[in-house]
Amino acid sequence: MGHYEEALKCYDRVLERIPNIMALYNKAQILYKLGKVEEALKCLDEALKMNSNFFLALVLKSRILLEMDKTEEALNTIKKALEIRPNDIDALFILGIIYLKLKRFKEAIDVFDKILKNNPYHLGALLCKAIAYEKMGEIEKAIELYNNLFSKYG
Repeated sequence: MGHYEEALKCYDRVLERIPNIMALYNKAQILYKLGKVEEALKCLDEALKMNSNFFLALVLKSRILLEMDKTEEALNTIKKALEIRPNDIDALFILGIIYLKLKRFKEAIDVFDKILKNNPYHLGALLCKAIAYEKMGEIEKAIELYNNLFSKYG
C-alpha cells in the first residue's frame, strides 16, 4: 500500500499545478484499488467535467457504480462509453454484467454473444452466458456451455 499512497501524493502535487485529465484518471484508479471508491468517483467526475467523452473514465466509473449497487447509474454510464467505442470488449462485458444483475438475461446473452463473436475464448463471457441461460431456466443450454467451459479450461 505504501507505493500507492506515495503515488497519490505525486498526483496531488501534479494536480495542484495543472489540472490534468490523465492525472485525475490515474489518481482515481489508485483510490479505487485502495477501496476509496467515493474519492475515486469524485476524481472521475472531475475528469469527466473536463471531457465528458473520456472513455476510460466512463468505464471505470461504471465499474465502481456497479460494485456500489448503483446499477441504473452504471448502466447509463457504460452506455455512454459504448457510444464512443461500441465494440470495446471490457465495456461490453460490464454491460453484460449489468444486464445480468438487472435480470435482463436475454439482453445479457446478446452482449456476451457479441463479445464471443470477436473473442470466442473470453472465459468471462462464456461463463456469464451460461449463468444467464441457467437463470432463464434454459438448463440444457446452460449445461452445454458449462461442459464446453470444462472441456476447454477444465
